[in-house]
Amino acid sequence: MRKTTTLTFFVKLILSIGLVLILASPALAQPQVEKNDDYLIEEFVLPDGPSGNSVNCIVQGPNGFLWFGSHTGLYRYDGYHFKHYKSDPEDSTSLAFSYIEWLFWSSDNYLWIGTYGGGLFRFDPNDDSFVHYHHHPQDPTTLSNDLVTFIIEESKDILWVGTTGGLNRLDRTTGQFERFLNVENDPTSLSFNDVRTLYIDRLGTLWVGTGFFYQDDLSQGGLNRFNPETKTFTRYYHNPDDSKSLMGNVIKAFYEDSKGNFWVGSLGGLQKMDRKAGTFQRMLDDPKVAGDIFAPGIQGNEISGVFSLLEDKSENLWIFNLHEDAVSSIGKVDLRTNQMEIIRERADIIPWQTMQSTDGSIWLAGAGIGAKVHKIRPGNAQVKYLPFIVGAQGGFSFEGLVAQGDSLLWGKSSSPDGTPQILGFRRTGRNWGIRNLPEVQVKDQNTSDRNRFFQTEGVGLVLDQTGRLWGSTGSTNGGLFSMHPGAPEVQQYLHDPNNPNSPQENEIHYLREDKQGNIWMANRNSVSRLDPLNMQFTHYLHNPNDPTSLSDAIFLTLFEDREGYIWIGGMESMASGNAPSLNRLDPVTGKVKRVYFPPDIQASRVLAITQNLGGDIFFLVSGRSLSVLYHEHLMGGVWDQTQTREDFMGSTFQNANNLIADNQGVLWLTDRDGRILRVDSEAQSVTPFDDRQGLEFTERRAFKLADGTIYFAYQEGLAAINPLDKTSDQLHFQWSQVRFTEFFLNGKSIVQGKQTVLDRPVWQMSQLNLSHHQGN
Repeated sequence: MRKTTTLTFFVKLILSIGLVLILASPALAQPQVEKNDDYLIEEFVLPDGPSGNSVNCIVQGPNGFLWFGSHTGLYRYDGYHFKHYKSDPEDSTSLAFSYIEWLFWSSDNYLWIGTYGGGLFRFDPNDDSFVHYHHHPQDPTTLSNDLVTFIIEESKDILWVGTTGGLNRLDRTTGQFERFLNVENDPTSLSFNDVRTLYIDRLGTLWVGTGFFYQDDLSQGGLNRFNPETKTFTRYYHNPDDSKSLMGNVIKAFYEDSKGNFWVGSLGGLQKMDRKAGTFQRMLDDPKVAGDIFAPGIQGNEISGVFSLLEDKSENLWIFNLHEDAVSSIGKVDLRTNQMEIIRERADIIPWQTMQSTDGSIWLAGAGIGAKVHKIRPGNAQVKYLPFIVGAQGGFSFEGLVAQGDSLLWGKSSSPDGTPQILGFRRTGRNWGIRNLPEVQVKDQNTSDRNRFFQTEGVGLVLDQTGRLWGSTGSTNGGLFSMHPGAPEVQQYLHDPNNPNSPQENEIHYLREDKQGNIWMANRNSVSRLDPLNMQFTHYLHNPNDPTSLSDAIFLTLFEDREGYIWIGGMESMASGNAPSLNRLDPVTGKVKRVYFPPDIQASRVLAITQNLGGDIFFLVSGRSLSVLYHEHLMGGVWDQTQTREDFMGSTFQNANNLIADNQGVLWLTDRDGRILRVDSEAQSVTPFDDRQGLEFTERRAFKLADGTIYFAYQEGLAAINPLDKTSDQLHFQWSQVRFTEFFLNGKSIVQGKQTVLDRPVWQMSQLNLSHHQGN
């Protein structure tokens, strides 16, 4: 009796996107990301160099694969690998012409391929075979022209095929074509033979767009409505004397949206058609109306027009406008509100053809040599980016952030010469102002290597109970300053050796407010507390004869835990070995406990400190690790005398430079690779947010506001995190089915028809029966 082995092809894995097709960037290239507030526009690289990446069309098949039609043939992409179909002289069923202009999946799961010079092909994915249809000059039942530009399906038996030499109706039951051509002096014939786009609306009406953006005479073309009873066409043209006519005769895009609007994209712009009246409403920009609908980016009388239209799954109409200098502008219309926003103006992107894949990404085929495929996808809903204008003098970097009310934020920065600045802006980041504070005199622009190493700007901003802002200047030795945002006066507080109720030092590295409204200062070699209502300072110093005093260290960061203790992080002085420094100060007694670090940890500093819901204290040691003091050790009372700190998850976070916990105790970090990391300390799981490339997060630049929103400062602005948005969990941790795409038997790839094992492609099978000797 022959033994059989049954393999069930339903495997569940934790994957980044829950699709049958896992749409990831190929391993052969890292995407280059162009930044946008709400959407990412990435390059997507195919193999085979410039020709392979000259992609004219993209479709997604019924089994989830992406198919690319390029100048060098057909590519199938399974989310990880490419399979290339090209001409094989020894195989008459192979693709006999490499330059592909259009791809279309018919309802019976055949892929129809329009080539630019080789005619029409039907591809059967079950056996990877091609059937060829092409022009025969002596046979009027063949294609009118082998330069195929568009394919669309009327029914399972009827396809319409556009070419540069007329329109064709293919009867698939007979394999014969019926031609529709422009006939001179016949106004009911096709307006122009160069067919570039086809569309069948919900009523079954066929619309034909003719004319080509790169033809010599741009007046030729026109829009055509096919009348099936008479097999004639109704033509629509541009009329310069009629504002309800088309804006141009070169027609490239149609779309009937989910609200019943019929959109036409042409040379000149976008119009909405009244199909009953045969008139067009030109969608022109009214500068007095915010959010009105138009084709974006048009400048003067340039040659420009709408090249592609599509509606995404969220009822947004995307408008892709191509300009004569081979750049494009992209607009998005919310069809529920009829409000438009511009996604990009005059970007180095060509939208020759666009489509949306099942994961929600929008793909743009760039066509000609040197053009590129791009993918547009939303940024993660849990992270929003608020870019700010960077000035000619080096711009600014956020050193502090507080909220006043529900919408107004105040930030702190420093000019290149160390002068403090206050930034006022709304939460959207789009309306903001900056106020320099030259009244705050900096005493010393200390630019030593040691201070640059510590990046000792005055980090932190406090808004006290009276609405007064407090900040410091860090290594420029400007002490402490305060101001009411709406008042002109600025107060500066400097160390006075004859007045103990003044700042202990002028080099103040970090500010933090405690639960009682006191302002804590991490000075260079001391820590101070200020009661801002009574203007009373309390100072805490290192005493070499008192082990319960502060360490001999440079202090860089502060944190108040839930018990009210103040944790102070920094780096031991050179005399003490340059080890990391971490102290816990009891504000009631003024006593300090010091965390023990082994002598082999040198030239590192504690950058940030936080606490999870379990009471564990986490702190970030530069270039080393994320460390933890577990709550049970802290409660044991001897944690300051022994090695109780542990490296959390090994060396996973040795590149991190910011750490903060949200209101649910989940840890958030940034690292020098430009990633934002969400860390569940209980589950020891990490979710990376790295949908923006090229971000540079500066250490000790993490801020949490009263509403729970977390902000990280990067080189162009702020990254805002909404910890309550669970999009990240759905995006990164949902279960997904995996589709197998290739099968090897005894080391050889097996396809249908070559072995009895497969009666259809392996990616269509849920179960596979193998004999005992086939089980390798």
